[in-house]
Amino acid sequence: MVIFLYRTLILIILFLLTSCIEDPVKTRIDDNYITSITKSDAYLFASTSSGQIFRSLDGENWTMLDVNNTILLLDIDANSNGTVVASGENGVVFTSTNNGGKWSKKATGKSSFLKEIVIFDDSTFFAAGKSGVLIKTSDCGETWSTISTPFNTQVSKLTLIDNTIYIGLRSNTENSPLLYKYDIELDIISSIDIEIESFILDIQEINNQIYFTDYSGCYKLINNSGYSKELVYEINNGFIAQKILDYEGNIALVGYSGFNLGKIITGIPINPKTKEFEESLYFNSGIVFSNKLIACGGDEFELAVLQNSSWNIFKLK
Repeated sequence: MVIFLYRTLILIILFLLTSCIEDPVKTRIDDNYITSITKSDAYLFASTSSGQIFRSLDGENWTMLDVNNTILLLDIDANSNGTVVASGENGVVFTSTNNGGKWSKKATGKSSFLKEIVIFDDSTFFAAGKSGVLIKTSDCGETWSTISTPFNTQVSKLTLIDNTIYIGLRSNTENSPLLYKYDIELDIISSIDIEIESFILDIQEINNQIYFTDYSGCYKLINNSGYSKELVYEINNGFIAQKILDYEGNIALVGYSGFNLGKIITGIPINPKTKEFEESLYFNSGIVFSNKLIACGGDEFELAVLQNSSWNIFKLK
């Protein structure tokens, strides 16, 4: 009976935490927070709920870039050639070709939010968001075309691996899959038919293996005459693993539990170590840069930086 009540309580907490991100534009977090972080060869870039974009050389000292925007930004991506793109509310996309020195606002023709954006090459980008929207530009955002998708629910994750974009969904429709892949060269979307308990939080490639997280754990995606999954780390106590990172040869999970209690688990799967932070410091993204594990979220634009076994807290401003 006690175990049943405990599990019921955890499910209620998860529902309360996730119901507010069915539409990521509507959040119960009122403070300023970092929505996403990415890197080029030399720089880190962070997008924020207030529409600002920041740049850093070390993850500790940040400069606000001149974007001239107040619309909520949800995702940001960069490449080694100076291209940086960000997407957000109202279908907005901002692009830069010189590592954030100058920005251009692009019209996508979409009025709903674009939760995810990825760079394929210097002129080709993909963005996705509400109601199964998936769009593509081949001219640096000047014009966009819609890619037909077999789903109509929110896209929660886009991850580019070689010439394939892996697509995670927020919820399924009539028991449809939650994981898809899009072959860019063939222009074909196909489903990855494996059982997933809840919506996809992150998808990453580490050491030539593809991993994904949902509410139940971190899994390895196996393709051997059909798809299957292998549990790498079981998640419990309401932990929501928002990001999978490759840190020091092992897997690290970045996220939060309870009511926005920041949590980071390193050393998976051999020697998992958990670091928890104060209640107001939660994490929804992270990255590894110059041997530093950087977790970011909120509130008030906060980042936690792990280097040489020591944690330090920084702010964008």
